[in-house]
Amino acid sequence: MLHQFFHSVISGAGVGVHPNNIFQAVLILSLCWFGGSLGGSVRAQTIPESASVPADDRAETPTPRFRDGVYLYGQSPEPEQLGQAYMVFEVRRENFVGAFYMPRSSFDCFTGRSRGNHLALTIVDSYSQEPHAYSVNYDRASILAARQGGADLQVGLEGFYPIEPVGENDRRILAVCKSDFDEI
Repeated sequence: MLHQFFHSVISGAGVGVHPNNIFQAVLILSLCWFGGSLGGSVRAQTIPESASVPADDRAETPTPRFRDGVYLYGQSPEPEQLGQAYMVFEVRRENFVGAFYMPRSSFDCFTGRSRGNHLALTIVDSYSQEPHAYSVNYDRASILAARQGGADLQVGLEGFYPIEPVGENDRRILAVCKSDFDEI
């Protein structure tokens, strides 16, 4: 069902997340999924890289880099806030595996890589098992820092706050996605 969320607020492929779109999406998800339960295993499917990454983003330009590790980002700077969307993911050798979720709801797993000024993700709907291309833009400060060689700065994502530490529930969700994709 998260694919409906992504497709209802983002028009066209390769367009990143804008804070206004996130607000719309959270409202849609809240109405549809409030009170749901975590669940469902997903089956990994792939989309050809060229199908989900615009040609101009394949050029060699400095991009923000995540160090290998586990990350949690949320629309709220506080974890587990009802009605807020979160993304938990692990980075290993520049490959991403993770999930988008809302507390007390289902989650959809994703894989991806950093491309140009955004994360290029393939999200697998937990119910239909359909893959969907999606992107999340880096914030401008992260892009500027990468261009100026600021490798040690925390990477920012448009519309999301970094959250530390990563909670037990986030790690449980991540473990399901990692086992299903078996890529990290």
